[in-house]
Amino acid sequence: MHPGPGLRVREWLRAVPGWPVWQHPRWLVAYILTVTGGYLVAIGVTGVLAPVPVHDLALFGGLLLPPWSSMRWGMALAWRPSRPCVARGGCWP
Repeated sequence: MHPGPGLRVREWLRAVPGWPVWQHPRWLVAYILTVTGGYLVAIGVTGVLAPVPVHDLALFGGLLLPPWSSMRWGMALAWRPSRPCVARGGCWP
């Protein structure tokens, strides 16, 4: 049986306390959360207030697709690790 999306969210939320960011001093964690929250609020307000035509969204998605697909298929099809490459501790394509 397929687990529902709620199960994945619960697993993700259980992983949050294990993130390395919580090992920093409290003042730094508060600063990081404040800046991140400010950015998210700014993005949300801009998204609500800025009119974005469907044509612009389609153009944006169309411009993102070729680099993503070339990276994805390039890594999947062209790069085959060989034993000397693995013996040196790995290599990049």
